[in-house]
Amino acid sequence: MTATGYPTNHLSDGTLESSKPSYAQAALREAEVRQAFCATYGRQATVTGEGAPLDCVFTDGEQITAVAEIKARNNTLADFQRWGSGILSASKIHHGMAAARALRVPFIAVLGTSDDALLVWVIANANGKQQFPMIPRTQE
Repeated sequence: MTATGYPTNHLSDGTLESSKPSYAQAALREAEVRQAFCATYGRQATVTGEGAPLDCVFTDGEQITAVAEIKARNNTLADFQRWGSGILSASKIHHGMAAARALRVPFIAVLGTSDDALLVWVIANANGKQQFPMIPRTQE
């Protein structure tokens, strides 16, 4: 654990570093990740307010196409390939599933890596049904 309480990760270069950037860095990086998703998938994003349970809503310009949680991490694509997953809190997953069910659109997680890879997971379908088993992680 780091002094901030976030778990440390072994980076591809063998160093230990918190996977969570500072708040200011995260806000800038998450905006970049959101913009990269929009450019890649031809979407527009409406950002939710501070403290909202989800980060944004994606649209095709007319209709909502997904609700999303956006993350930026100081880890490489190779790190996530080795781990086989990313991390979202259970509360984020439950809020996202409820929003997906209410709006009848998928709930997705979009993660940007330190080497500019863009990872996208469909967490819940348009019925709000979870698309994978949730495995609780214990703090170290």
